[in-house]
Amino acid sequence: MKTKMLSMKLMPVAILLCCLTSCSEKKAESAMVDSAAVATLDTEQSDTAILKDLKPENRQFIRTAELRFKVADTQKASNAIEDICKKYAGFVTRSDLTSQIANTHEVTFGNDSLLRTTAYEMVNDLVIRVPNQHLNELLREIQPLMLFVDKSTLSAEDVSFSLLASEARKKRFKKFENSYEKHIATKGKKLTETSEAETTLLSLQNQADENAVETLSLKDQVNYSTVTIHLYQPVVVQYDKIPNIENTYGLQPNLLLRIGYSLQTGWYWFEEVLLFFFQIWFVFPLAWGFWWLYKKFAK
Repeated sequence: MKTKMLSMKLMPVAILLCCLTSCSEKKAESAMVDSAAVATLDTEQSDTAILKDLKPENRQFIRTAELRFKVADTQKASNAIEDICKKYAGFVTRSDLTSQIANTHEVTFGNDSLLRTTAYEMVNDLVIRVPNQHLNELLREIQPLMLFVDKSTLSAEDVSFSLLASEARKKRFKKFENSYEKHIATKGKKLTETSEAETTLLSLQNQADENAVETLSLKDQVNYSTVTIHLYQPVVVQYDKIPNIENTYGLQPNLLLRIGYSLQTGWYWFEEVLLFFFQIWFVFPLAWGFWWLYKKFAK
């Protein structure tokens, strides 16, 4: 009886010790995570060192250009620009060559034809990517094709700090991911929520992949400049002779031939009527017989 009473008194103490142990483990886990995240910050360069390294020649720029100009021939100019792009190891990402009709007019041309006049303008929208170091050379080689420049814009966006932040995020997530994997490997069997920890790890890995892709995208935009070009040429007038399918009178022969055709057709009809009367020759004797009988008996 005394033993039972003693165990009842010690039970709250045991529960309290378990809670304290669990809390200490969670705090240790949280401290480990925080230390893994802070460790990367401690190993980063100081602000002064970073700013000293970002000299003008070391900065990273995303350079883009936008051009709109008139050329003598849009098709030939487009081919020339594509050749220049290939010369400097670039590539075309978009080419949209279209003809924009300004006006269309049709007039009668002879008895059976129409003359269609079409005024149109051929335009092309080009988007090309070229290595950053060859951008200025490419733009200079395009200049002889320009007859009239509507717009010419060249911009350079400094993404040095964006790249630095992306690289720092990538490194931080990589270190945190490795630390978290080790923590699961050593403490996983003791953790009551192992599946949740693995889910968290997967989310961290996905975030690390997104940071890596973001860094690669920025580097690609830095390495390859984007040039958007809108080409157009002077309005061209084209003449086309097309059949006039609505003018049936213009396809008819002259009046004398039509009179001859009418006489010939009338003669054909007369022959048909004459043949019809010969085909019903028996009607005439019968009609004469009925008439004779009527006259005889009517008296």
